[in-house]
Amino acid sequence: MMICAAETGLPECGQRVRDLRLLPMNDRVKDVEILALRHQITVLERQLSTDH
Repeated sequence: MMICAAETGLPECGQRVRDLRLLPMNDRVKDVEILALRHQITVLERQLSTDH
């Protein structure tokens, strides 16, 4: 599985997370989803801090 890079944009990352939800949720999938969401938060926080 590829991890979303900041350069790929949030919509693509969001689509990957939605795709994961179609699979049976085991602990590893949950961990990957949590990591992807944390990454999205980090990217958004950076964007907010550079807007000021």
